Amino acid sequence: MLAHHAVAPSQLWTAWRPDPLVVVALVLAAVGYRRGVVALRARARPGPRRGEVAAFTAGLVAVAVALASPLEGAAGALFSAHMLQHLLLVLVAAPLLAAGRPALAIGAAFPATTRRAWRRQAARPAARRATDVVLHPVVVWALGTVTLWAWHLPVLYDAAVRHDLLHAVEHASLLGTALLLWTVVWGRGPRPAATPTAVGLLFATALASAALGAVLTLAGTPLYDVHATTTAAWGLSPLEDQQLAGATMWVPAGLVYMAVMAGLLGSWLSSLDREPATP
Repeated sequence: MLAHHAVAPSQLWTAWRPDPLVVVALVLAAVGYRRGVVALRARARPGPRRGEVAAFTAGLVAVAVALASPLEGAAGALFSAHMLQHLLLVLVAAPLLAAGRPALAIGAAFPATTRRAWRRQAARPAARRATDVVLHPVVVWALGTVTLWAWHLPVLYDAAVRHDLLHAVEHASLLGTALLLWTVVWGRGPRPAATPTAVGLLFATALASAALGAVLTLAGTPLYDVHATTTAAWGLSPLEDQQLAGATMWVPAGLVYMAVMAGLLGSWLSSLDREPATP
């Protein structure tokens, strides 16, 4: 059973069927986040601000566009559409979700006994060390880079397109590692990284992404057998489709990383200018 069902352009809307698991996950995330925000406000506790709530909501919408819209149908036929799904998850949904402080809000939605038990577990030295390791910039970069490159190896990519479970694992791992990245970049972890560290992490991630995009764009032959017969209906050869996917990862994605790095550095330098001079 194909995880992605290849469709022609004329069939895109009629053949599209959103995955019930994706829809349920989005609804549960939205309900849990909303309940947590309301609970924090009722207890007069600091919680996500309006802008952060809006960011989280927009992140859920981005996930829905990537995985529960006609783009999912197009991804069955086009590698370039599948690549667009990946970039929506990594560069749009993940930064917006991380900016919304989901751990704080969704955690507040649980009963008091559950929250106290979780806090006790999180306060243990072993748990703190594990958190520090997982959110270390080098570890975050390595996890994200290995995940990104691994899922674009022909053998794994073809298998993910053909099998539902592997397809779900692919998207979940891409979104999960991207959430770790943007949690560090936005300083949402227990020990926020300094701005130069966050910018360095983004720069290294952008290089890894651009390198993969260059490989896909400059390859002289199609790499993915699963799309050998599915692109013609869209007016593309398999190689042209692959080159379009690679160029999308190489240039637009790189511009997004550069824009965020410039914004972080600009804000950081402005904060240094505002600091009072030492007597």
